[in-house]
Amino acid sequence: MTALPYITIVIFLFLQGYAANVRQLGKLPVKYCNYFILVVFFCFRGYVFTDVFNYQVYFYNVATLDEIVTTDYLKFQWWEPGFIVYMSFFKTICNDYFFYQFCDSFIDLILLYKCLEYFEINNSFSIMVFLAMNGMIMFFDNQRNIKSILIFFYALRYVVSRNWKKYYLCCVLCCLFHSTSIVYFFIYPFFRMNLTKCRFAFICIITLFFALLSSKILHAAFSILTYFSLGRITSMVNSYITDEALSGFLSLGVIEKLLMICLIYKNFGKLAKTEKGKTILKCFVFYILFYFAFFGIRVISERMSMLFIISYWVIVPQLVRFQKKRNKIFFSFFVLTYCILKMSLYSQPQDWYENWLFGEISSLQERKQIWKHFNGRR
Repeated sequence: MTALPYITIVIFLFLQGYAANVRQLGKLPVKYCNYFILVVFFCFRGYVFTDVFNYQVYFYNVATLDEIVTTDYLKFQWWEPGFIVYMSFFKTICNDYFFYQFCDSFIDLILLYKCLEYFEINNSFSIMVFLAMNGMIMFFDNQRNIKSILIFFYALRYVVSRNWKKYYLCCVLCCLFHSTSIVYFFIYPFFRMNLTKCRFAFICIITLFFALLSSKILHAAFSILTYFSLGRITSMVNSYITDEALSGFLSLGVIEKLLMICLIYKNFGKLAKTEKGKTILKCFVFYILFYFAFFGIRVISERMSMLFIISYWVIVPQLVRFQKKRNKIFFSFFVLTYCILKMSLYSQPQDWYENWLFGEISSLQERKQIWKHFNGRR
């Protein structure tokens, strides 16, 4: 079963967290164990998933730092300059993709550790939620995105302390790794606004209503573009627009988000007690806004909302923590079940996990052949 390694690590983290609570184990040993597992899992992985096909090839073709400094190399590159320089730095040290992958993943794990520590949720359960809620797939398939998202996650401490200079400096770093991070520049004023329970409910209801009509609204908007002779752009974007906004509401992902909205509304007072809590709640509002505002264009909806997926990593563990003892057990197992369900989706042959600490791994060419075979490509 392809998804078995991913399901196993989720169950292990859950059981370890449960055992730590029952036996009152020290926090530090459990943290060290958690991050040791993550280092082995991420840093020593083989050619897992499909975006590695692009990253590995690009690594061996990217210029060294000397070439970047002395030529206009960056002007002719598609990817963001920060990521190119970052990758080139490791290539200059050692021209081996697995060395780069180890260093890259290790840096991301340090950022994750710092962020979870700041929000006081650095435990086995939170890491389990992180892995299932897009964290794992971003480590594997979104090396540029994960960097910018974790930097933004780190920058939230400056939102809380109202240090706008450091916040915007972090935003600049985010944009150097992924261009979609430009969104972070425009949302700082909204962090300063007061978010009440009623406003939260109102925003969610309006956004959901808009989502039901999103396909028609987006079609109308792009027909205006056609009128101004932007037909090529329109046809390109229209190819992403779906007319199934209503049927899309029956999907598991949408039901999950509706349930989250209800749970947050019910526990809003507890979640919003601190400045940290208010800040992460606003991140969730941005997540919902981007997800449902572009509901008719699935690609944009998923990519833009992912910028704020960090809200899940913080809020879900907090929701479980706020429950009474009996409810806490039920909620914990419910979240575990959902995490297992999410992990079970990674069941395609190209998703097969390999780790070069535990034996020989497939070559990049072999992984490509597997992907082409099961996707009907030659």
